[in-house]
Amino acid sequence: MNEIQLSDLSLGRHIAQGSQGRIIELADHPGTVAKLYRTRELGLVDGRALAELVRIRGFVESEGLQVDHFAAWPHTVVLDGLRTAGFLMQRVHEPFLAGFGPATALAELGLLVDTGDVRSPGIYERVLLMRALAAVMD
Repeated sequence: MNEIQLSDLSLGRHIAQGSQGRIIELADHPGTVAKLYRTRELGLVDGRALAELVRIRGFVESEGLQVDHFAAWPHTVVLDGLRTAGFLMQRVHEPFLAGFGPATALAELGLLVDTGDVRSPGIYERVLLMRALAAVMD
């Protein structure tokens, strides 16, 4: 399995922060980011489920494109000692970011229902998100 210790990472610029954790660039690997969970100290991250996502990564594709082209998918589990701290993934491509007011977030289905600290998209943005989803699923 692909694993790395948090202490072995060269963390760079902070990119984003949300309810689950924060996204940080890797200083020595352009295009790769670390998602570090806030709950890792409490042991609430399901490390087995995350490891399974990493394991099946090579099998997920659409129209001949690997999952990294259309989803934020983990490729390496980040450990803090024995606890799961987060994961590494390719930086999300620009078409998958959505700006709603002053904030930018991943254009994910959750934005249609529960936006948290990001302003809810209007009907036009919702239609665009659904069209993009339909194109990926087609």
